[in-house]
Amino acid sequence: MQAKLFDKVLKVCAEDAGWPPFSIPSRSNTKMFSGYNLDVLTHIFSKHDIGFEIVIRPWKRCLHDGISKDITIVLDAAKNEQRQRDYVMTNPIYSLTPVYFYLDKLEANFSKIETSKELKKLDLICGQKGYTFNNFGLDNDDVTMISKGIHEILDLVVKKRCSVGLARKEVLLTQLVDFKDSEQIAIKKLAGIETEKFYWLINKNFKYADKLKSIIDSEVKILEHSGKSQQFLNKYFSK
Repeated sequence: MQAKLFDKVLKVCAEDAGWPPFSIPSRSNTKMFSGYNLDVLTHIFSKHDIGFEIVIRPWKRCLHDGISKDITIVLDAAKNEQRQRDYVMTNPIYSLTPVYFYLDKLEANFSKIETSKELKKLDLICGQKGYTFNNFGLDNDDVTMISKGIHEILDLVVKKRCSVGLARKEVLLTQLVDFKDSEQIAIKKLAGIETEKFYWLINKNFKYADKLKSIIDSEVKILEHSGKSQQFLNKYFSK
């Protein structure tokens, strides 16, 4: 029955900049893609005989095409009021920890900076373009968004051109593995800031959007309760 409902291959959009370990586009082959999202998609959609393909596009285009064009699902989205209006949102797929990072040898300067309010007093808070930092306890206007890539932000912190950088801890840890100056980076969690939930956005114009949401929500819940979702995630941190 499920195969008849979903009589087309669903296009799933991931951002070209990547969001490891959740979305990992290949740097050498634009058709290659890996990561936690693919593991979860493959598990759920194979179970329900739903065909899908990953397409890699700039973030704003993913969002645009997931409203009025060919994209059925947009991966790795934080929640906001606009997205709640524009899409059918799944339940949370995973949660991340907002942190800030700084030059380790300047630890004395940051030892007493625990909250977002204290962080705002710094000269230059840097973050990635296209992301929202409201869940860090900051307004997006408080953040200088310099680059889509986290490595560029890391490099600017090492060079003292940014006072601190903002990131989600789970994503940052995967990126530090191949960052040349990783030993110079220190990470700190902001007090009073909750983990940040991320979702998949479903195109409202897809005829079976609500049915698709129901399938995803139910299966993600099963994966979480069985421990399978954690198994999927663990393999990216054990490399």
